[in-house]
Amino acid sequence: MAIGSLTLSPTFDPNTYTYSTNTTNATDSLTVTAVDTGATVVTKLNGTAFTGSTITWTASTDVLTIEVTACSVSKAFTVTVTHTP
Repeated sequence: MAIGSLTLSPTFDPNTYTYSTNTTNATDSLTVTAVDTGATVVTKLNGTAFTGSTITWTASTDVLTIEVTACSVSKAFTVTVTHTP
């Protein structure tokens, strides 16, 4: 899983479900990319699902939930994105 060019903390591990990352307010969007092309992915920003892969935020802290289903197994990953000036 990748969240644009942001660095996840801790480093992505499919058995870890909670992450954080920081970015600046220089941009108001990022792209979520699932590596497994056969997976079904539902992405939510602050609890609201959206279509496509590009997210636009407005808050100083946003919570992304990425729900991935592959081979009848579902996992939900949470990423807290903090935006700084």
